[in-house]
Amino acid sequence: MAVMAVTEGLDCRNCSETQQQDRGCKVDSLIPGRWQINGYSSNRCPVAISTNQSMRYLESYGLFESGVLPRGGGWILETKKFIDAMKIIKKELQQWQKMNSK
Repeated sequence: MAVMAVTEGLDCRNCSETQQQDRGCKVDSLIPGRWQINGYSSNRCPVAISTNQSMRYLESYGLFESGVLPRGGGWILETKKFIDAMKIIKKELQQWQKMNSK
């Protein structure tokens, strides 16, 4: 869900009150199944249900793609959790790009 928040350009600071109601930012959207993502349906905004840790990983992904790693000493110093998160984000972004290039 966090990847969807980024790919859709969602940013709570930029949403009007009407958009927040439509998207389900604070409470469920009035539109049933407002968000359909890879077979998963939600009435809440992807940003609202994404964890802080997920959002931090997404922020790190751009640097990761540029070859900048948090510990600066190469792959061997990174945690398995970080590497797994980067693989998941990359896979999700590739699927999103594939779906939206049609």
